[in-house]
Amino acid sequence: MNHVLLLILQSLIFPGFIFVFFLALFVEWFERKLTGRMENRMGPTYTGPHGILQPFADFIKLLQKETIDVVSMVPQVIDLLIVLALSIYIFCALFIPYTGNSVLSFRGDIILVPLLLGLASGFLYFAGLLTKNALTVIGALRLLLQVVALDIPMISLIALPAIFTGSLTIEKISHIMPYCLIKQPLLIPVWLIALLLLAITEQAEIERNPFSMPHAETEIVAGYLTEFSGVRLALVNLARDAQLAVTSSFVASIFIGGLLTSNVLTAKVINVVILLLETFLVIFVATEIKCITARLRIDIALDFFWKYIIPSCIGLLLLAIVVKVII
Repeated sequence: MNHVLLLILQSLIFPGFIFVFFLALFVEWFERKLTGRMENRMGPTYTGPHGILQPFADFIKLLQKETIDVVSMVPQVIDLLIVLALSIYIFCALFIPYTGNSVLSFRGDIILVPLLLGLASGFLYFAGLLTKNALTVIGALRLLLQVVALDIPMISLIALPAIFTGSLTIEKISHIMPYCLIKQPLLIPVWLIALLLLAITEQAEIERNPFSMPHAETEIVAGYLTEFSGVRLALVNLARDAQLAVTSSFVASIFIGGLLTSNVLTAKVINVVILLLETFLVIFVATEIKCITARLRIDIALDFFWKYIIPSCIGLLLLAIVVKVII
C-alpha cells in the first residue's frame, strides 16, 4: 500500500505532472530568451524576474480564451488525443533518473521511451488530421512523414549507449556511461559522431529548424496546429514544451550521464542538479541549431534523412559493434 501511494505521489509531483509542468514552462522561457538573444531581441522581459513567468502567463491566458470547434471536427476525440500525448510525455519522465533512480525502471526501458515519444507525436498527428482543414492535413502528413523517417536513425543512435555500457536500462546507463568511455577510449570517436547525428535527429523529433515543416507558418499558417485555440491550444503548447524537456532529459541521461550511485539525500539533490544542467545543455545546442538554420523543404528534408542520415546511423551502429567486439 505504501509503495502504491509513493508511486501516485511521484506521478503527480516529482518527477510527474507538477515537475514536468513547471520544467516545460521554464524550458519554454529558456528557449525564447536564448532565441531572442540570438536574434538580437530581448525575449520575455516584463512578466516576472527577467520575464520568467511569461510562459505561465501565456498558458493562463489561453485557458481563458474561447475554444473554437470547427464543424468538420470531432472535438471529444481530438481533446482525448491531445491529453493522451501530454500524458505520455509525463509518463516518460518517470523512466528518467533525475535523482539517480527512476520511478519506473526495467531492462529494455531505453527502447520503450523513444517508442512512446514517437507514439505521442502520432497522437498529435491524428489530432491535427481529424480537424479536416486543408492546412492541418498537410501539416499532419508532414509530421507523419518526419516521424517515420526519424524512427530508424533515432533507434540506431539510442542503441549506441546500450552497446557501450552493455545495459538496456536508462538508470544504469546514466551512472556508468562516462566510465565506459574512459575505460574504452576507442569508443570516444564513435560517441562524438553519434552526438553530431543525434543533434540533427533531435531537431526533427522536437520539430525545430531546419525540420519545422509540420507547422511552417509562412507556408501553411501553423500546420497541424492551425485549428487549435483556447484550452486546446494551451494543452498542445504544453505538450510540445514537455516533449522538448523530456526528450532532452532522456538524451542527456543516456549520452552524458555521470550521475552518482549513492542513495543519500545529498547525492540525490546533486543528481537532480547534474541532470537538469545536462538537459539545458542539450536544449541550448538545439536552440542554437534552430536559430542558425533555415527551414528545409519537406522533400529535401526527407531526401536528406533517407539518403544520408539513416545510412550514417546504421553504419555507425555497425562500427560501434565492431569496435566493442575488438576491445
